Amino acid sequence: MEVENFEEVAFRGFLRTRVDLDTSKPRPPDFSMPYPAMGRLKIRLKYEGLEDFCLVCGRLGHSRGCQHPPNLSFTVDGWGFGDEMRMAVISSAPNSLFPSHRRKRARLG
Repeated sequence: MEVENFEEVAFRGFLRTRVDLDTSKPRPPDFSMPYPAMGRLKIRLKYEGLEDFCLVCGRLGHSRGCQHPPNLSFTVDGWGFGDEMRMAVISSAPNSLFPSHRRKRARLG
């Protein structure tokens, strides 16, 4: 996992991370983390540039004609698979965001 520099983007309202996920499994719509005042805090995830995403099973690669059973494991508290998980690609991101990946792409391109 990579996390952008918090000090550079603190006033933007969100923090961008890059995480390797198994694309054959459903995208998690949230995660929880320890929070002393409340025990655990649930964080809603948004996926930047999410395309071809099934709202039935939560997997990538199709958006219609799903052959998988509905994934009900992520529908706790009304947070399931939905368009609210999508986030447009933010083109105004600072150039320093994940610079090692940008250099690799530039050399390959």
